[in-house]
Amino acid sequence: ATEIINLGPVSALLTIIIGIPLVRLVLGYLKRIFDKYDYIDEGIENFLFRAASVGLWAVILLTAANEIGINVTGIVAALGIVGLAMAFAAQDTIENIIAGIFLMVDRPFREGDRILLPKKIGSLYSSWGDVTEIGLRTTRVRSTDGVLLTIPNKVLTKDTIANFNHQSEKNLRVRIRLGLVPTWDNVTRGEKIVEEIAK
Repeated sequence: ATEIINLGPVSALLTIIIGIPLVRLVLGYLKRIFDKYDYIDEGIENFLFRAASVGLWAVILLTAANEIGINVTGIVAALGIVGLAMAFAAQDTIENIIAGIFLMVDRPFREGDRILLPKKIGSLYSSWGDVTEIGLRTTRVRSTDGVLLTIPNKVLTKDTIANFNHQSEKNLRVRIRLGLVPTWDNVTRGEKIVEEIAK
């Protein structure tokens, strides 16, 4: 039995057979930890869960390949070079992902909050928007004129974010600019018109 187990293909098969339930056990335990602590953002939880899953499967497959006699060191080195090349090619995506992690950790706004959009976006659409989804790479905001905007996270982290949270309070601050000849009568008339529109 010992001689059979020592055979490369058999050892690799045993590694995979034993590794599958171990991976499921570790991922299940990790999921229970995430469910227990609610302060960890869901986006970060998903990212960490996927990273742990990929890492565990990589360890098992590389161990099995090593048992068969494949040069694992060369594979790891090749994967490192490929990963480095991909990192250089996808700098913009990585920057957005890092910005997304900062947004999830710092939480300058949450889903449902009303925020002031960055100047470049606000000049094209409405200046305000309600956050509908915070992702790792992009954040989705529905502007007050009904347009759903998908904004790269790095744009939001590079600009000042004004958060006018309106989930707990119904009152909203709204700035309305009126073009008036600066006389007291015009100002009074403008005030009455705005009050009538608001009613």
